[in-house]
Amino acid sequence: MSTQVSEIVYSFVCHAATEAAKGIIEDMDVGNKDAEKKKLEFDLSIAFIVVASFDVEMHAAEDKNLHTAIMDGVCDLYFDDLRKFSQDHIKNSVDAGFFIRDKDEIALFVDQFPPHAKAKVDINNFRCKTTLHTIADLLFNKRFLEYQELWKSDMIKAVNKQPGFIPQMPHKVYEHWSGKSGEESRTFESLMFTTQLFTCFSSFSLALSNQLSEITMRENR
Repeated sequence: MSTQVSEIVYSFVCHAATEAAKGIIEDMDVGNKDAEKKKLEFDLSIAFIVVASFDVEMHAAEDKNLHTAIMDGVCDLYFDDLRKFSQDHIKNSVDAGFFIRDKDEIALFVDQFPPHAKAKVDINNFRCKTTLHTIADLLFNKRFLEYQELWKSDMIKAVNKQPGFIPQMPHKVYEHWSGKSGEESRTFESLMFTTQLFTCFSSFSLALSNQLSEITMRENR
């Protein structure tokens, strides 16, 4: 059962990340919309997996092992897809400087280099050919834990209808996508991005929860 549910959850994640990236980028003033859409879709995949994890946990509340099995399966499918895409390294290589814009994350990536290579890196103008699998392998756990804490906090504030509530998890995704942080990231663009993405997360969560409820009901018949 867990394998089938993992496949369903992963298909929901892929579809949601693609559609959300498409909708958000279409409304933004960016140079290369196709490239930015691909980057945002990559960023959003991890974020939607986090949202999915909360929904799966709710529907498997009495069986933590089932929740773990399902989400491990989702992550395996995610990395398998990236691994397959990256097999043709020359054709499908990407610019790490384009896909990693957060300076702390760039430093994390560069930290893998030999000392002599690190010394030559300009963090503000970083360029390096790599694969999406390599980037995800480095950043997945870091971002997952960040998004997980923020999403949990966002859900509590949303349920309590906190006045002036601005969701922080979608904002953190904006920071990772744009490379902006702190005051630099507090713009009208980031507010629109955050609001639109929170709506996407909420719609995704509702749709996935309904699907998981149907599966639970079928299993209990």
